[in-house]
Amino acid sequence: MPTTLLTALLFITTLVSASANRLTDAPTHSTQVAVGSYHVLTIKNGALYGWGDNTQGQLGLGAVSMEYAPVRIGTDNKWKMVAAANFHSLAIKENGTLWAWGWGNSHEMGLGQATSKTLVPLQVGKDTNWMSVSTAPDNSVALKKDGSLWVWGNNVNAALGVGKTANSSVYIPTRVGKDNDWVKATASQHMILAIKKDGSLWIWGRRGGSSIFGVPAAPDVVTSPQMLGADKDWNHIYVHNRHGFASVVAVKNNGTCWGWGSNKSGKLGPGHKEDIATPVALPLPTPVASMAIDNNHSIVVKGDGSLWHAGSFLKNIAVKSNEINQSVSFIPLRIDGKWAAVYKGMNFTLLLDQQGQFWTFGTNDKGQLGNGYKNSSYTPTKVAFP
Repeated sequence: MPTTLLTALLFITTLVSASANRLTDAPTHSTQVAVGSYHVLTIKNGALYGWGDNTQGQLGLGAVSMEYAPVRIGTDNKWKMVAAANFHSLAIKENGTLWAWGWGNSHEMGLGQATSKTLVPLQVGKDTNWMSVSTAPDNSVALKKDGSLWVWGNNVNAALGVGKTANSSVYIPTRVGKDNDWVKATASQHMILAIKKDGSLWIWGRRGGSSIFGVPAAPDVVTSPQMLGADKDWNHIYVHNRHGFASVVAVKNNGTCWGWGSNKSGKLGPGHKEDIATPVALPLPTPVASMAIDNNHSIVVKGDGSLWHAGSFLKNIAVKSNEINQSVSFIPLRIDGKWAAVYKGMNFTLLLDQQGQFWTFGTNDKGQLGNGYKNSSYTPTKVAFP
């Protein structure tokens, strides 16, 4: 059985309290969305669409041309869930099958084949009981309907939790332990975070430049799932990890949000710019419906549909000319509209409004804005669905 990591974190619930944020298992809309570094995938009425960077086949179209507006991927209308990373994509169909396409040099697609590139969706194994999937630049994690947890990809220093493997890679989905009570799992570069049925939060992987394990003196590598503290009321996880500099926001059942790791430019909104070694309650505006984090910046959607942000507001952020360009606490992001969810790629942002329409802003060198044009836009433009 996995062991508890640092019992000193027993005091976590007695730290600074925050007003209850309500952040559910998923945004309150039904649209499935996955945002990679420069490409976007979404499911509408069971059909799969994509746009943006396709230089490695990550859109699954059978070609490598970039797409500046949404295009349908294949003819199947039974897609259920999507996940995306730098150059590859994963998806689950309604029949429980798992599919992968694009390029990966760490076997993060799980296809177990000599070639690491495929331009169209290929089925991963033969199992038909996949429930959810998450992927990162070098690893992937998925849950089956029986509550088991499976990983594949980069396994340097046995960081995936399945022991040492040949060539430090896991080529196909491989089970972590024997537990059948996993309910949520998130892949991040070099690490995995997951929640069990009892609400406990677990983490393992390879440490980078920030305290990703939520404790100040964690080892460089945690090779098996380790429980974070003793709390058993965790509900959801948001994570951003770039070259090992991870930022994590974990949400409890009562809606409070707890953050740790890289706090560059104050992007976690704690009121300062210092990195956070152990989970602390974040004074987020309440209630919260969705959140997205990138290198220097975070955006949250409140339950009333308004946007708030913290960190450094670079060119990809649609900031009014009379607003400050950095804040270590969350402040309003004054973009008109009623919003349901927010997602971030590399230097661009995607918003979903409460009517189910997509809007994007930021750089557009690879078509990631999906508005049919090649120019960047620093005010939201509507995605040009056919």
